[in-house]
Amino acid sequence: MKLSFRTVIIATLLFTQSLNAQFDSLSQFMFLDSGFDFLWNPNSLRINGDGEIGSNSLNSTMFSDYLLRDKFTPNAKEQFVDLENERTNIAVLSNLDVEYKLSSKIRVYASSISQIYFTGSGDLSKLLLFGNAQFAGKDIASTSTNFLNSTSHTLGISHLIAKKEKFWIKGRYGINVITQFDEIESNELSVFTHEDGEYIDVSMSELSYIEKSNGVAGLGLDLDLFLGFNVNSSSSILIELTNVQPAYLLSRNEINIDTSFRFEGIEFNPFSTDSSQSFDNFVDSNLNQVTRNYKNRTFALLPSNLRFSWTKLLNLKNRVSVQLSTTQFGKYGYRASLSHGYLFGPKFKIRSTVAFGNYSSFQWNEAIEYRASEKVNLFASAVGLNAMLSPNLSHS
Repeated sequence: MKLSFRTVIIATLLFTQSLNAQFDSLSQFMFLDSGFDFLWNPNSLRINGDGEIGSNSLNSTMFSDYLLRDKFTPNAKEQFVDLENERTNIAVLSNLDVEYKLSSKIRVYASSISQIYFTGSGDLSKLLLFGNAQFAGKDIASTSTNFLNSTSHTLGISHLIAKKEKFWIKGRYGINVITQFDEIESNELSVFTHEDGEYIDVSMSELSYIEKSNGVAGLGLDLDLFLGFNVNSSSSILIELTNVQPAYLLSRNEINIDTSFRFEGIEFNPFSTDSSQSFDNFVDSNLNQVTRNYKNRTFALLPSNLRFSWTKLLNLKNRVSVQLSTTQFGKYGYRASLSHGYLFGPKFKIRSTVAFGNYSSFQWNEAIEYRASEKVNLFASAVGLNAMLSPNLSHS
């Protein structure tokens, strides 16, 4: 389960009283609606922070075990092992974003994003978590296996490109500093363990990974685009393309492997100067040729997000929203959600959401926003509340 707390400070903010769907009094809410993006008042500040762990296979109890205990709870482990998912997807995300309005059209922003993604076959993920003993005599194969671990920090400007009665457009442009970038990709990967454990056969096809190195991993750009449309008096559309981050990598070598080898176990003395004790001696294939197949990697494109939202105003107190989103155009997941927002009064609003994604499975989320004063809005949300009811069957 994820808890995120967001605080907004809106200074010298004037609120519109129009009943138009996009510009009605609900726009006074800066998080549950698009008030902050539509009402561009100078000296306004917004601070967002959130984090999430999700999977289509690992359950919420296992996440808690990893954070709080030294081993997995037996029931949670059994629930995961018994799953017959063809693929296991895992996402670990955190984000901090700050925006400050300098004028009616220009604002500055700073953000920090950390993201970890893994996707591979269900059996491969179980082998990585619990070892290969349970797969003796079985060939474990995985296609399109991907792992990404990145951290980036951005400083830039946000610009109100257009603001009309029927639509508004906002762009963000920043300089991006990447402090961590680790990536592994494989077209096909297989592991076979002999029934008696005498040897392990490993086959890798079109596998590549980025060597770690110290210092800044890369420099690049951060590009975001937001388009809001007022369809009619009761419905609106919002399209968001965010975290488009092309980057130039610094001192990063990409190693490519396309080979098979057999590991038969060794008696290894790491302090020996005997060449027969080197790792090269433990595989049947020519490892020297494999490890020398590398090149300098200079370009990377961090995962971007595309979201489409449609909102329908039922009456002055109720509205429903449908959202579709994808990360890296489906490579790292898709998600669909249905939300209901209820306005308790001019100062308090709640939003209930049910969602499903291939990196989070089913989610029940709740969010509230409170207008503490004309200058301060407070927001808090809880994602994955279904984990409280059934943690072994929930996945975030």
